[in-house]
Amino acid sequence: MDFESKFKSYDKRKLVKQLERHGISANVTQSKAELVRMLILAKKANQPTRKHFSNANKDKFYKILANFVGFCLLIFTINFVYQQYLDRLEDEMQIDITIKEPQIFEKGNQTFVVYNHPLVRVQALYDENCKRPECDISQNLDQIKSSITPLFEPELVHFDSRKGKHLAEEYDLNLLPVFLFDQTVKELYDFDDKVEFFTQNKDIFQLQTTPTRVLEGPELVDSKIITENSSLDSSIKIIVYMSPSSIQSSEALPVLEDLAAKFGDKMLIAIKYYNTGGNDFLAATALECFYQQDEFLPGLRTTFNDQRNWTGSSEAQVRSRFKTYARKLVNYSKFVDCFENPQTEQIVRNHFQESGELGVIGAPTFFINNQILVGNYELDDFAELVDQILRSEKVDLSE
Repeated sequence: MDFESKFKSYDKRKLVKQLERHGISANVTQSKAELVRMLILAKKANQPTRKHFSNANKDKFYKILANFVGFCLLIFTINFVYQQYLDRLEDEMQIDITIKEPQIFEKGNQTFVVYNHPLVRVQALYDENCKRPECDISQNLDQIKSSITPLFEPELVHFDSRKGKHLAEEYDLNLLPVFLFDQTVKELYDFDDKVEFFTQNKDIFQLQTTPTRVLEGPELVDSKIITENSSLDSSIKIIVYMSPSSIQSSEALPVLEDLAAKFGDKMLIAIKYYNTGGNDFLAATALECFYQQDEFLPGLRTTFNDQRNWTGSSEAQVRSRFKTYARKLVNYSKFVDCFENPQTEQIVRNHFQESGELGVIGAPTFFINNQILVGNYELDDFAELVDQILRSEKVDLSE
C-alpha cells in the first residue's frame, strides 16, 4: 500500500492522532513531513505481524482439514475392507441374504446359524426383590431365546423404578413379569406362527408369562374373611382363590385355618371363589349363601369333605345335595331364597371374572401382599414362605 500519498492528505492533527493510536508520542509543532515519515514507519512495523497471524490461522485450518480428510479415508478403507470380508465369507459359506429362514453352515469344525433379521429389543418388567425360584426371569429369557429368537437384547426394568412405573402406566400393565417386544419382532421369518404368543399393546407386542406379582388387586369386596383381623387396611393380607371341587383347595383349607389361628390378629386372610369347571358355579353359589348366614367355614368344610358325592353329579343332584347340607347348617328357607337369587350368582361370577383378570390358572392361588403363590404347602413351609415374601415387601410378621 502507498502510505506516503495517503498520509500527505492528512493535516497535522490527524497525523498526531494516528501516531498516538500506535503508541507514538507526537505534537503539531513537528513538521508535517516528519509526522508522515513516523506514521509510515509505524504502519510498516505493524504490517508483518498481522500477516504472520493470518498465515498461522491458514496453517491451522489446513492441518484440521487434512486430519478430517485422513479420518474419512480411514473409515472408508475400514468399511471397504470389512465389506470385502463379508462378501468373501458369504461366498465361502454360501449364505443367501434373500432367504429369511435361519441358514446352517459348517466352517472348520464348527457349526454356525445365520439369522436374517434385526436385533429384537425386549423390556422385561419384573420384581427384582422377589427371591423365590419362580420369580427368576432368567428361565423366561431362556424360553424366549429357544422359542422365539436368540437375537434379542433384554433390558431388565424393576417395576418400582421410575421407568417401571412409566411402563406400567403407559401400557396399563398389572401382572408381572411381562415382556415387551419392539416392532422388529414382526420381521421374524416365522412371526405369523408365533403371533399367538403375543398381545399387541399400542406400539409394542406384549408377552405375558405365569404371573408372580400383581400391581393392583385382588379386591377385598365380597371376599370371605376368616381371621379375627378384618381391617381392610391391614398391612398383611392373604387372599386365596379356591375351587370348591379342587382336591388341592380342600387340602389347603386346614393350613389356612391354622395360620389364621396362629396369626389371625396380625394378618387378614380371605377366600374368594375360583372356577375349575364342572359344578363349581353351583357349589360357590351355595357357599355364598352359607356365608350370608355366618356359616361359611362350616359350609366350606362340608363341601370339601363330601366332594366325591357332588362333583360329578347333575345340576339337579348338586342342588339337592347342597340343600341337604343347608338343613343341617343354616336356616333352610333363607338358604333356598339366597340359592335362587340372581344377585348371589352375580357375586360368584364377579369372583370368577376377577380371577381370570389376575392371571389365576389353578387353585389354590394365594395373593400375599400382591405377590402370587400357587400350590399346597405344610403349615411350617407355608409360614416360612409367607415370612419370606413379607420380608421382601418390608413387612415384619413379628410386629
